[in-house]
Amino acid sequence: MDLREKLRVDWTRRALADATWWACPTADIDTSASKRRAESDLAAMTDGIPLAADSAVLELGCGAGRLCGLLAERCVAVVGVDISPAMLEAAKVLHPERPSLRYV
Repeated sequence: MDLREKLRVDWTRRALADATWWACPTADIDTSASKRRAESDLAAMTDGIPLAADSAVLELGCGAGRLCGLLAERCVAVVGVDISPAMLEAAKVLHPERPSLRYV
């Protein structure tokens, strides 16, 4: 098994166990706390990067889509990519696709 396949298998296993835990690994996390953490992470990752309403964003390794969901509220187009089909399915449930958001 090559490295790519090992990564796909590992992240699929994680997604099937609990996709949201890998995005916000706290046993007692609630939805509002998870969103606050995602907003904080997004602010830190995009510090100094202008994100205008007409921005298009590609997130590699989007996992369960927690940042994609926030980005889609601010940008015209967001595409989330992940090696694990199970993570992408979790993302579609947690942060559904819409005109400004899709997963591949």
